[in-house]
Amino acid sequence: MLVLAVSFGLSVTWTVVAAAQDRVPSLEEKETARGLFRRGDELFQAGDFKGAYDAFKGADDIMGLPTTGLELARTQLKLLKLVEARDTLLRVVRSPVQSGEADVHAAARAEAEELAAATASRIPMLKLEIRGVADPSTVAVQLDGKPIAAAAIAHGVKVNPGRHGVRAEASGYGTRERQIDVDESQERIVTLTLRQVSQGVGRQRVTDDDVLQSTHDSAVHTVAWISFGVAGGGLAAGAIAGAITLAKESDLAEACPGGSCPRQELSALESARTTAMVSTASFVAAGVGLGLGVTALIIAEANAQPASARLVLGPGGVRLDGAF
Repeated sequence: MLVLAVSFGLSVTWTVVAAAQDRVPSLEEKETARGLFRRGDELFQAGDFKGAYDAFKGADDIMGLPTTGLELARTQLKLLKLVEARDTLLRVVRSPVQSGEADVHAAARAEAEELAAATASRIPMLKLEIRGVADPSTVAVQLDGKPIAAAAIAHGVKVNPGRHGVRAEASGYGTRERQIDVDESQERIVTLTLRQVSQGVGRQRVTDDDVLQSTHDSAVHTVAWISFGVAGGGLAAGAIAGAITLAKESDLAEACPGGSCPRQELSALESARTTAMVSTASFVAAGVGLGLGVTALIIAEANAQPASARLVLGPGGVRLDGAF
């Protein structure tokens, strides 16, 4: 970059029409651009990419040279402004070749072309699916506060990596808002489901996609957790009753040799049978509860993240671990 900085200092004597301007930069502006360019190079080398961006942006706004554009784009890439960087690089590539220009400008165009091609594959895409309305074209959609064209909604929007806010609204429907994180090279599909608003009810705003799940889904989740609670309680009760039954059977084995119990032990025998039935019934209830819980989760999470659950036996009893 230092070589480019020196070359830039020499090349600004070349007469050009500055980008976004329809005039030749004055001597004062050229000198200002030289200073900004050197400052940008120093900040870039020091890792201050935000400061370098401001300096290179100033130099490029004044001169609009391939060299200033290339360094601006490099800094934009460091800041993960991939969309802006590619646009800057393409502008450098398409800049007209001037008679008598310095070789450094041709080199800058060639490097910008390579960087533009490499950057294209890094830019993520955000696809929006609008549901709940008969005609999605009637929905006004915004990305980071800016309206999105209908064609972009249908085919996907190129965005920078990071967090983005999406908003959808239509007449007669509640407003949808979501915050989406997108990684480099990722294609992210986001579903926005609008719900009709009853007449006489003020505008409703929903900021979390999950709270738009139907009341039925919420109820199913409740049933799932109640069922898992029943399963855990059943397992605990069954284990306790089973242990009591084993203890009573051990006592009866001594008191009833050959399987024949004296009259005074009949009540103990009946008690042992009762606790055995309680143990069996508790284990059956645990099995039914677990089955209902798993089934309810599968139903509730059919359109969400797949559920993962397991029963874990530990010193404190039985617990359910997993991600839902």
